[in-house]
Amino acid sequence: MRRPEAAELGPPIGRVLRIGTLLAVCAIGVGFVATLLGSDPPPGPASLIDLFGGGGADALIGMGLLALTLIPVVALGVAVPVLAGGGERSRARTAGLVLGLLGASLAVAVVIGSAS
Repeated sequence: MRRPEAAELGPPIGRVLRIGTLLAVCAIGVGFVATLLGSDPPPGPASLIDLFGGGGADALIGMGLLALTLIPVVALGVAVPVLAGGGERSRARTAGLVLGLLGASLAVAVVIGSAS
């Protein structure tokens, strides 16, 4: 049974997912079109830092992919205060724990990626 003072989590999370996905897909789409119209990128893998520093179409695609990766983190970041403000302390702690685990896994990925 739902408590009357329970937090309305759906609308804020829906906005984060909708706006984040649209912005990320637009960035990827613009980068893809710019790649088709421009010159070929240099061959081989490049880090996101190199892509962002170089600018151009590849930077847009990289930013869009990074945004898609971070949407769940932002959604959890929105959920924690909404849940805590609505009296859902247990759910807020769980969302905070998951947010911490996601942050730790992203930090480990950065460390591993920079080591190779």
